Amino acid sequence: TTIKRSGKLTQVKMGKDYNEHKQQQMHLTPSPSRSRINKKRMSHDIYEPNNRKRWSRMVVYWLIGCLVGYWKGYFSPIFHGQTTQSIVEGITKWHVASLVVTCQTSNIFHARQSNYGRNRSWLGIIVFASMNGTLETFLFLATFDVGYDCVAFFMSPATDVTVVPYWTKMIAKLVGFTTFSIYSAIIHDKFWLPLVFPQHLKPNATSFHKSGLPAIIVMSIFWLLILYDATSHENVLAVCILHTIFNALGSADICLPSPMEE
Repeated sequence: TTIKRSGKLTQVKMGKDYNEHKQQQMHLTPSPSRSRINKKRMSHDIYEPNNRKRWSRMVVYWLIGCLVGYWKGYFSPIFHGQTTQSIVEGITKWHVASLVVTCQTSNIFHARQSNYGRNRSWLGIIVFASMNGTLETFLFLATFDVGYDCVAFFMSPATDVTVVPYWTKMIAKLVGFTTFSIYSAIIHDKFWLPLVFPQHLKPNATSFHKSGLPAIIVMSIFWLLILYDATSHENVLAVCILHTIFNALGSADICLPSPMEE
């Protein structure tokens, strides 16, 4: 009996030692899945897009935005019926508030970004800010309109689809904001960050979900307010200007290389 008990005790002890040894090995030697994740993170941090490819991709993206803007008629509110006097008279407290929110959002992103020693290119800033501030805005508006129009079409009275009840309009705007947010998240995660922007996030940057995402949501809401609710007409020009300011401040922070560089 004693031998059996000691044998059992020996087996238990060996089992504990073996488990501890395996646990140490697991900590020292990462699993294949963990290795793949770490390699992916490292490659994403080190990867620097070729500058010609970077600007070529942006040009293609902006051409798509230009076609969408023409198809949806977004150019008309910008170039027709706009004078310096009408623009100045159309400025409201919502425009001022949107400008403040845009600058504050840019300041939040500034705290997370670094230029990593790159030289600032004013040509790159001007081209990127003006082109993207206008043409990507058209894509943002189009994705908003997709959600809005779908709800308005299916929930409006069958006799007249142009008549949208108040609550239907509110639901349509909420769905439109959702479709816009989904597109914005996808295009930044799959296009801008991996294929266009140079390395710009600080190693100790705060989590995007804690600071950047809430700021982007608030800024987008203010942009939509001045576009649809705070003015008597769809003020596409104001949103393009705000987006251009945001892009100019951001590209100046990360020192986006000039399109003339190799």
